[in-house]
Amino acid sequence: RPLTSLAGVKLPSGLKRLDLSFTKISDLRGVTFPDGLEKLDLSYTPLTDLKDVIFPEGLVELWLDGAGITNLDGVKL
Repeated sequence: RPLTSLAGVKLPSGLKRLDLSFTKISDLRGVTFPDGLEKLDLSYTPLTDLKDVIFPEGLVELWLDGAGITNLDGVKL
């Protein structure tokens, strides 16, 4: 069964890498990424924008290959 949402999921504080590539997640609003997260892979997801997504301050890599994102306005890294 494909992953379609992270609603209600509490990500662990020690998480360093999160690979959501090839999932069916189309919305990340309201997801709280842990401060220690360094790598986030959103490749080949149906995401179309990252508006209102708050990325952790220490994020080093953000992969967006094949995602449907056409605009990065408002994204703070």
